[in-house]
Parts: sequence; C-alpha cells; structure tokens
Amino acid sequence: MSKLPAKSKGELYARWKRVEEFPFSGWDFSFASTTTKTEPLPWDYRKEVQKAIERKETLLDMDTGGGEFLASLPELPVRTFATESYPPNVTCAYQKLQPLNVHVIQVDESGVLPFMSSSFETIINRHSIYDPKEIYRIAKKNGIFITQQVGSGDWHDLKSALDYQNTVADRWDLESASEQIRQAGFEIMAKNEVTDNRSYFKDVEAIIYYMINIPWVIPDFSIDKYFNKLLALHRQSIAQEWLIFLQHRFYLAAKKVA
Repeated sequence: MSKLPAKSKGELYARWKRVEEFPFSGWDFSFASTTTKTEPLPWDYRKEVQKAIERKETLLDMDTGGGEFLASLPELPVRTFATESYPPNVTCAYQKLQPLNVHVIQVDESGVLPFMSSSFETIINRHSIYDPKEIYRIAKKNGIFITQQVGSGDWHDLKSALDYQNTVADRWDLESASEQIRQAGFEIMAKNEVTDNRSYFKDVEAIIYYMINIPWVIPDFSIDKYFNKLLALHRQSIAQEWLIFLQHRFYLAAKKVA
C-alpha cells in the first residue's frame, strides 16, 4: 500500500482536527448523517416504547440527552419526566422538552433517582447506566421498564483497528443484565441481543466525530495519539465504499409484579 505524501498527511491532520473541535450538544449526530449508517436492529425500541405508554399517565426517560427521542414521539403521557446528568445537555433538553410539558431534572451519576417510590407506570432507558433496585423502587406495581443497551463487545473490531489497549471491563450483555433485573424483583417480558450489527462509515471523519463525542468507547482517543492508525483507516476507506464495524446491542423489557 502506497504511503501518503507529507502534504496530504498535513492536510488530513488539519481537517481531522477541525472535526475533533466541531461543536456537539444533546444527542445530535446530524453532522455525520450522510457519512454513516447502521443496520436496523431486530427490535424497534421506538415502537416498543410507544406501545408501553399507550393510555398511561406517567413516564420517565432516563438520561434523555438533549430530549431528542421524547420530542420525536407523537404523544406523551400527561406526567412525563426526563433526567439528565450532563449540564450542557440539561439546557438542550429543557429547551426542547419544556414546550411539551415535560419536566426535565438534572441528576448526578450516583444512580439515585429523585422520585418517590411507586411513581411511574413506564420507565425507559436508552444506552445509559441504571441501578435495577432504584428502577424497581420508583416503578408502580405492574410498571414497565424498557431499556436498550450497548454491550461490552461493542465495536471490538474498530478498537482493534486503532490498536486500542482496552482495559479489563465488566461483562455487560443480555444475560448479565437479565440476571440483575430478576434479582431486583422484575419479571422479564421480552429480550433480544445482537453482537454483529453492522455500522458503516463512509470516511475517517465520521469515525473521529463519533469517537470524540462518545468518549467511553476509547477514553483516551485523540487525533494526535491515534493519527497513524487513522491514516491506515483512511487508506482503507479509499479502497472500499464503506468501513464496516460491529455493534453489540441488547434489548430488555420487564414488569414489576409485586
């Protein structure tokens, strides 16, 4: 494979640094919307949430980001709450959700939720940590908890391509999450998992944008540290239409029966 001339490397470096510094807020990845795509999951989180909140009066969306998902639903329960811990996102969520009469509450990362016991008929959580015991506490009897999670095997091939030395991480998959939910007192209603869901990147800029804005994937990611590995991916992107990496996702729906 031919080497890139120094000038091209310098141009790429400058361009990638601009991507690294591009502003990001809420959970809005529209910057890369034309250069990324993802295979549909075997389940439809949106449809499952919409079914769960039909004819319900209370809903909690945990770690709502900028409120994008809630704002996209056609109808919300009359008492809908959203929590968020990242201060810039709290502002975005408030601006987007306050006109919809959604109560936005800033929380810390302790896992403790500022709600009375037995408060919610439906609790939803997309890609955020949670304490099963706290979920059980604030759920009403027969209340539903729905979550879609990012598993610990997510993008292992991208990490390998960047030669990221992953630290030993706790296992996080459908089996371990299901066991925690059962131990908290829930009855599992539905579950599914996929470890090879393909995500497509048209160019390295899109990868950089994601790695910068979801820093838990590669916590030490920067252009400077991973420049040579990014160059290798850039050469690969020239030779093929898409760079393809595998996602690990799982879905769980459970009911509080006691």
